[in-house]
Amino acid sequence: SNSFCTLLAMDVRSTVGVLACFAGGRCLGSMLAVSESTGPSMQPTLFSGDRLLVVPYAGFLHRTAATVSGADVASGLQGRVVTASLGSGVAVCKRVVEVRRGADTIDAWLLGDNPQASQDSRDYGYVPLASLRGIAV
Repeated sequence: SNSFCTLLAMDVRSTVGVLACFAGGRCLGSMLAVSESTGPSMQPTLFSGDRLLVVPYAGFLHRTAATVSGADVASGLQGRVVTASLGSGVAVCKRVVEVRRGADTIDAWLLGDNPQASQDSRDYGYVPLASLRGIAV
């Protein structure tokens, strides 16, 4: 079962980015999105019905490994919570636990926080960084 996520906490970089976004008056619709958790794959961090504030991964944030590989402030776990679109068109919310650089691509290993209830990279392998849609703030 896959999850969409919830607002947990904002680290300093995210807070500064969100404040700068609001100061520029361009946030609503294009710079922030809200996703809702469905399913148990991200428990105990996120529960079904929780909401997550997501900064789109394209444009405002550069598509770099450093953006997604830091620690999550709220949970203390390594790796940022992200939303991604899989090749099958399925949208997921998972934690980036590893970033692998290949000759031509950068890929992320995504895991749910609840391994017994999560379909994640253990099932579908590495996910191209280009498939990431947003980072939870």
